[in-house]
Amino acid sequence: MNGTVVAVLLAALSPLACAAVDEGIAAYARGDYAAALSELRLPAERGDIRAQLTLGVMYEKAQGVPKDDVEAFRWYRRAADQGEANAQYNLGRMYEGGRRIPQDDAQAVEWLRRAAEQGLAPAQVALGRHYESGKGIVRDRAEAAKWYSEAAQQDSPAGRDERGPYPAPSEDVAVRFADLDLTRSEGIAALYRRLRSAAETACAPRNGRDLGSQMRYQLCWQSALAAAVAKVAQPALTSYSRVKLQGRNTLRIAQN
Repeated sequence: MNGTVVAVLLAALSPLACAAVDEGIAAYARGDYAAALSELRLPAERGDIRAQLTLGVMYEKAQGVPKDDVEAFRWYRRAADQGEANAQYNLGRMYEGGRRIPQDDAQAVEWLRRAAEQGLAPAQVALGRHYESGKGIVRDRAEAAKWYSEAAQQDSPAGRDERGPYPAPSEDVAVRFADLDLTRSEGIAALYRRLRSAAETACAPRNGRDLGSQMRYQLCWQSALAAAVAKVAQPALTSYSRVKLQGRNTLRIAQN
């Protein structure tokens, strides 16, 4: 079979492979892990990074297959070698944990860095913690702060998943503003100050002396403030605040 024929056959198979991966990921999302495994196995073997990443997650979390960290690591590594940031982050986590994978902090830093440089917020925070603690790398508080700051500026849902570093405030705080004239800049500025103060108060229990706690506290109140600004739904306030982070609806807003 000549090269031209092979190329034509591969081109014809590509849409079918993509369709199988789409179906496999849809099956995974609805919890049909047997169907997901059936659809994803072959594309993963052929190099599809989405299929490889999903299989890695399934083996790590024992979803439709027996838990197998070694097999999870194998699939993460194949996707990570192709540049998949989530797989790189997961490899870094596995090197940190040292379960059935030998602990290797230097390798953890290497893979976390690759993911962090692609903008993955959880990887940026994890890398910051390595710089802060000196595990696997020379301790550097300035570099830790840089990566924490990078994560704080993220507007990505990845930073809010179960792996992410964004803690919710410990309590609700009511903010009342019926006394403010929101048609005037002074009123907008006053409301912003109240919202920020409330967000900082709600997140205060998460503050601490170490740099990591301080940065996580900052992430917390910024996220809460962004949610409060969105809930007030005043375009002038949104413009004034210039908050770009997204968070959960954690502050009770009461105009009474």
